[in-house]
Amino acid sequence: MKKNSVIKKLFCLLTVTVLLMSSFGMVSANNSGNNGVDNSIGSGLKIGTDDSTGEIIETGEGYLKITISEEEQNKDLEQQIVEEMEQFLLAQKLSRTPGYVNLTHKVVETKYPFAKGYAGGQPLKGERFKTGGSFFWAPGKGPSVNLSASFAGIGASINLGHSASVGRVVNVPNNKDFFKLHVKETHRVQKIAVYGRPMINPSLPAQFLYYSYNRTLYSREFSAIKQ
Repeated sequence: MKKNSVIKKLFCLLTVTVLLMSSFGMVSANNSGNNGVDNSIGSGLKIGTDDSTGEIIETGEGYLKITISEEEQNKDLEQQIVEEMEQFLLAQKLSRTPGYVNLTHKVVETKYPFAKGYAGGQPLKGERFKTGGSFFWAPGKGPSVNLSASFAGIGASINLGHSASVGRVVNVPNNKDFFKLHVKETHRVQKIAVYGRPMINPSLPAQFLYYSYNRTLYSREFSAIKQ
């Protein structure tokens, strides 16, 4: 009895480890499961961090969420605004008209719009994993969905990914029902005010120049939805 208990604990640990080590890939059905046994990792939510990327990874029964590290988000957003301000200064130089120097910026408001739906490459009525198994997912080549409302006039079309044979792993809760893989992608969108000092007299107070809207990936959530 004690030996069986140890084996069960080792099996559960191995299942969670496989989930956390999976890399980006595409959605696919993997029916090489565990001889018909329900391979659910349990209803309790487990949270960990990928040491190589800083991503926060949450797993549960038929559920996986990857949140991009705040450091990576900030790095991406900062790079966008720096490049945009450089383009502004270049256009100003090419126009040969008095412009602005010493550009600065500040975040005015932040919103988190999302796009969601079923990933591509799946049967219309879903799939049943008779011997247990998992979905796999990767970006690209799937249906495109518009982000929910963020700032007026600012929008984007998000691709929900499609099926293949390797990728992010989302275990299916049981081997009796039909399931489809659902994706929810959330973005972080910032409204940024840009300021500059007049070139003819940089000692004057900074003046507002324009608003910039920059966007970066915040998180992706994957759910095995019963059909």
